[in-house]
Amino acid sequence: EEIESFLDRLPSMPDAFVCASDYVGCILMQLLTKRGIRIPEDVALSGFDANLENPLAENLTTVQVFNQEIGFRLALQILYRVQHPNVPFETTYIATKVILRGSTGDPII
Repeated sequence: EEIESFLDRLPSMPDAFVCASDYVGCILMQLLTKRGIRIPEDVALSGFDANLENPLAENLTTVQVFNQEIGFRLALQILYRVQHPNVPFETTYIATKVILRGSTGDPII
């Protein structure tokens, strides 16, 4: 209902949606299709988290995150922080992988 309400309040349809999860992306894909909006012709759509267990996401472009790597790095940083509480904080970058599927059309190169 919240996503439908959000769509109703849009002054115009954007070129693309980038969703916080594949779950939200799949719901949005269904709602847009029900409204006659073609994906990717009218609107490009991407999820995030590469939830391979969701059969509805098989056509959804997504970003795969590596949860095991995130957990490992987090554990290391917590242990380091406990041993060195006064060291300045730092930013950690962890690679992701874009998985192109049918919801974004062909990439422009």
